[in-house]
Amino acid sequence: MKQTKNMIAMLVVATGMCMPMAVFAQDAKEPAKADPAAVTPAPAPAPAPEKKAPPPTCTSPDIEAAAKMLIGSWKTSAPVKQGDNAGSTNVVLSVAHVGIEGLANTLYVEAAREDALHKPFRQAVWQFYKKGDKLRLRTMEFRTPAGDMPSATGTWAAPAAFPAIDTKNLIGTLDMDVTNSGEKLSGKTPYAYPTARDGAVEMTSEFSVTGSTMETIDRGLAADGKVVWGSGAGEKYSFTRTTPNVKATTGSDGLTVIDYMRPTSGDAAVTDGRIAVHYTGALANGKQFDTSRERNAPYVLVVGSPMPMGIAKGLEGVKKGDLRRVVIPAALGFGEQGNRRAQIPPNATLYYEFEVMDVEPPPPPPPPAPAMSPGAEGQPGVEIKGSSPGVKMTPVDPSKLPFDPSKIVGPGRTPAPENPPKEQPK
Repeated sequence: MKQTKNMIAMLVVATGMCMPMAVFAQDAKEPAKADPAAVTPAPAPAPAPEKKAPPPTCTSPDIEAAAKMLIGSWKTSAPVKQGDNAGSTNVVLSVAHVGIEGLANTLYVEAAREDALHKPFRQAVWQFYKKGDKLRLRTMEFRTPAGDMPSATGTWAAPAAFPAIDTKNLIGTLDMDVTNSGEKLSGKTPYAYPTARDGAVEMTSEFSVTGSTMETIDRGLAADGKVVWGSGAGEKYSFTRTTPNVKATTGSDGLTVIDYMRPTSGDAAVTDGRIAVHYTGALANGKQFDTSRERNAPYVLVVGSPMPMGIAKGLEGVKKGDLRRVVIPAALGFGEQGNRRAQIPPNATLYYEFEVMDVEPPPPPPPPAPAMSPGAEGQPGVEIKGSSPGVKMTPVDPSKLPFDPSKIVGPGRTPAPENPPKEQPK
């Protein structure tokens, strides 16, 4: 515990806990001074509500059947090499049916290392459509510098929390001709598509799904036709259905919590305890508005201190080592006001990732005040001036003392005479 307290104490200094960060506290606003001569302005219009993703759709029974064969999570049957120095690990491919305004029959897809599901190395959107009577599958990537969409991460586990995506933020990469025999779903690019990914100039793709098994062949080709990434000649990746160690819950208030289950330690956070947490916050369009990782120091907060309700509820019961994503509706975030310091617009849904670095219990209560001794026969005692606090003298009946107090001689006192003089007659 001593080590934990020292860590928290250092983090308090490093993060300036007494100065709440923009994403954990509302902006302080000075009241406007009234000007009797000023004309009362018209009330500002209420901010427009944030767009929500529409419910997912399937426009035909054959598209719905094909989508169901892909939806779910898939894990490679053998470890896959991850770059020159990253070693080998299993890859998990997760597919969910989501809604995107202006597009029908859409699936959200994440590919991630099994040991880092919260950090997908690929995010994409797949769309089934018909060309004449032929079924096709189009793959699209996000039009961002890294090709990622932080607000969508993990929402394959909670599709209703998938953000509202503008189609202008998607770019098509390739199309595949698809056939479905009822037992086997397969797709293949009709020709090589241009690409600039990892030194390739063209790419091809094909897949097949049979029951609980999927096989994929993706290749990037150099100008001379040699394979520069993906499956080599005669090679393919095999996947089997799996259930990732991820738990998602959505409350009646719309708050979604996605837990990446992993080992934790210590007790859960409780009121008045402190949490050291790394966090990253993003808007629905994927724009990051704040992160503690750029400052290389976790943020320290006190459980029960003022903060948006969604953050407080999203961190309920966390333990050291917990990793979770929290999707916070505007009503539990910064509402119609937004947060100017963090550039969060009004009515914005917030997408957070929290990694709990440490949890400290509440401080012990102060010691109780010393009890006061009652006086004789239930009377209150008389406090002795100059004595220690709480020390009191109990009144005593002089007739019950074992000596005659009138005969006590002390500084400033003389004993009473034995035979007092008789009263002189008047």
